[in-house]
Amino acid sequence: MVGRSLPVYLYGIHDPGPWRERFRAAGVTGWVIFEETIGADPEDLSGRGSIYQEWADAGFGVIVVLNHGRYPNGTLPSSDRYEAFARRCARFVAASPGAHIWIIGNEPNHPQQQPGARLDPRGAVCEAAEWITPERYARCFQRCREQIRNQPGHEEDWVIPAAVAPFTAILRYPGNPTGDWIVYFHDLITALGEDLDGIALHVAGQSADPQALTGDLRCPPPYEARRWGFRAYQDFIEAIPPHLRHLPLFITEASMGDQGGRPIPWPDADTGWISEAYAEIQRWNADPAHPPIRCMALYRWQRVDPWFMEGKAGLLRDLDRALTARLRWDVGLQRYPRITLRMETPLRDRPEGEPIGRALPTGQAAFAVERTEDGRWVALLLPDQGRWGWAPREALTLQGDPQEIPVRRDGPVRLTLRRATALRLAPSPTAPALAELPAGSRGVAELTTSDRRWWRVRWEGGAGWVHALDVAPEGDPGRVLTAPHPWTDADLQRLNLSLEWIEPLLPRRKPSPWPRRPLEGVRYLILHPLEIPGDLPPQTLADFLIERQGRPGFPYHFYLTADGRVFWTLPLEAMTDHAGGCGRISVGIAIAGWREGQPLAPAQLDRAARLCAWLGIRFRLGPAQIQTIDELFPSAGAVPLSGAAVREATQQILKETGLPIPGLPEPGWRDLPSRSPFPPRPLWGIRELVLHHTGTNPAVPAEQIVAFQVERLGLPGPTYHFLVAGDGTLYRIHPLTAAVSHAGADPTRSVSIGLIGDFRRQPPKEGQLTATAELIAFLLEHLGLGIEAVKGHEELDGTPCPGGWRTGIAWRGLLWAQVQAIRRRHGLAV
Repeated sequence: MVGRSLPVYLYGIHDPGPWRERFRAAGVTGWVIFEETIGADPEDLSGRGSIYQEWADAGFGVIVVLNHGRYPNGTLPSSDRYEAFARRCARFVAASPGAHIWIIGNEPNHPQQQPGARLDPRGAVCEAAEWITPERYARCFQRCREQIRNQPGHEEDWVIPAAVAPFTAILRYPGNPTGDWIVYFHDLITALGEDLDGIALHVAGQSADPQALTGDLRCPPPYEARRWGFRAYQDFIEAIPPHLRHLPLFITEASMGDQGGRPIPWPDADTGWISEAYAEIQRWNADPAHPPIRCMALYRWQRVDPWFMEGKAGLLRDLDRALTARLRWDVGLQRYPRITLRMETPLRDRPEGEPIGRALPTGQAAFAVERTEDGRWVALLLPDQGRWGWAPREALTLQGDPQEIPVRRDGPVRLTLRRATALRLAPSPTAPALAELPAGSRGVAELTTSDRRWWRVRWEGGAGWVHALDVAPEGDPGRVLTAPHPWTDADLQRLNLSLEWIEPLLPRRKPSPWPRRPLEGVRYLILHPLEIPGDLPPQTLADFLIERQGRPGFPYHFYLTADGRVFWTLPLEAMTDHAGGCGRISVGIAIAGWREGQPLAPAQLDRAARLCAWLGIRFRLGPAQIQTIDELFPSAGAVPLSGAAVREATQQILKETGLPIPGLPEPGWRDLPSRSPFPPRPLWGIRELVLHHTGTNPAVPAEQIVAFQVERLGLPGPTYHFLVAGDGTLYRIHPLTAAVSHAGADPTRSVSIGLIGDFRRQPPKEGQLTATAELIAFLLEHLGLGIEAVKGHEELDGTPCPGGWRTGIAWRGLLWAQVQAIRRRHGLAV
């Protein structure tokens, strides 16, 4: 983090005040919490001027809480104002020198902090314009962090998520039906992924008795797994994913709390509560196995609510006594040897693993907290930067005895169930349960989701997923292979679809066998029916493809077995060779157990359709963009699997679940059988839609146009992919994969569209123009093209075809306007 060194002392107070002189008299510094209400006007340039700088110059750590507003306006604004709020945060930060630690919002699970909250006289929530779910909070936080760190001088600031209100169980959402505050905290932290620099906590003793601070009382049902009182801070810390527990921890509010909903104000008496509270945190920090808490800020100094401290002489005597103990947050780190770097070195996620973050400079100091058994790799902790990772021993200068560094014991990471729970097919609370496991069951971790929220564990008799809050890991969680975590997607749950992520378990020639591609370019979902046993495990198929065919890795993104299990086998960003050059713009779905000439088994058809429905929603692809590999690349003599059944089932499932059907609907064309001698061409090579007119009376039947071209003109086949009759009837003559020769265009990259009629004196009739616009809108979306891809024949070689296209009647503008109107109607960009 940029700026001066941070205080080593635990002490702090919420709100600035003359209390700073008490700290100076005791010979300590500490922490000050500022809480600001800044609104969401992105043009507001105001800040706090030099006040933060004054406290920083005095040696204090400055932490600033940025709120959108007070009740009822919400600690965050409504979600449509997140971008404006993020820009306002950045403007405020730029105008407030001296601070480099920012907290976005305050207690987002508390009813009074919701935007548009309304409370009845008893304080119960009547309504809120919008609830701040973990997903919404993460969205807002990530924008704020990005904007703040884009400000000059703040590129390495710590941007920290809001502390969660303990013992508050009002906000409920899928996956947290009881409103459990620890589940909310866990979901919020994991929704942020790696995009956070520290963690803030609030603690409330719920009693004025200092003896109660170390009690281990439990909450009433259904929250009996939660601690009641001050030690609830341990519940929060246990819920932090293990790979994030090295981040700086701050208790930014500590108070006596409330009792029966009524505040317990600070008494004007020396009860010993403050001294004992700091001693409790010191005991926690003294255990080197615990992540250290950097500060505990007492709430609050100013006389703005019942918990004020100002003017209470007896209470301040208790504070003075606590200060004389000079308690430091880094006490637990003193047992670890210190090191300095001999050379610039990147930290790695594990011994000999991948680099993480920017490289550490020569001379950087750190603690050596773990080493491999052979001593070649050392785990480093940089408390001031909140960073942790592995470095080679030869890059370090050690100050002390290497034998004092704890040895990392390799071996399986074992998990023990804290309580009885269901073993699930996929990492989702709605996934089917495979078995019920009793408390105390032990297993070995095979995978963990990238947010460490779910673990795939092998138990006696099988494997499945369990929630992180239900298990206690033994060993280094960083050694467990990770998987992405999209399974809480609400659409997946509505589609009743469970995915089994197994990519890290599949063999491959190298760690990343396939290059990555931008997901915005995905245009097709390609089904690969495989004539292999329907119960063949994907690992076995991967072995065969790699060892026998020389493939670098498993080429399909998904793999379906005959019983309907859906394995997610590659990240969607992987660009594989599953469909030749089309692999760049498609998702590959392999289906085991197919037999030539046979339809898909019912279970596979249902699962394939649900998977395509979910992917379609994710990529805004309509059912028409579901293709089989044989539909894209026809092969002579084979009896291909038609994708029609999957397309129809996908559309029906979306209708039944009430989800929108993405993309544009396929126009209702009629297939006009004809001879098609033209060679095949890939869809992804199509770059133009070329319009022609036939030059005939618009009442001439399409069949007559086709017959005339073949029989009278002697052409090998009709020169149009589509014909649009004068009454608006649409005919498909060739598939898009046919490289049809037509005047003035490259057959490998163009689609030929003929309008029956002659438009030199009058434009197409309304029905014909509308049908043409619907066809063009569909093809642009289907092929991933923009409106500029639509051309008249005359633009290619000067032939006056179609008549009146750009000059005279100039009906091109009428057509384009209709195309854009259709796209707007379906929520697509124009």
